[in-house]
Amino acid sequence: MNQKLFFHREKGNSGEVRYYLDRNAETGAVYVERHWTASGYSGSNRIEISDFLAGPYVPASNSFLRLIGRIIEHQRKRNLN
Repeated sequence: MNQKLFFHREKGNSGEVRYYLDRNAETGAVYVERHWTASGYSGSNRIEISDFLAGPYVPASNSFLRLIGRIIEHQRKRNLN
């Protein structure tokens, strides 16, 4: 798997949340992976890109769109060279 962190927020002493753009190297599937900790508990879940974009707004949404914009810009510059 290839992960790219695009959002991280600490919630004081009680926990944190991290969002990654992730790609399965074997299948090529791309998705959002969310890892969280809160009050001694932790977990993670995989979110389909379409569900992440269609779902309720979370602070990570803007960070995700900025990451996609940077990827597109990087690819455009590579194609010009």
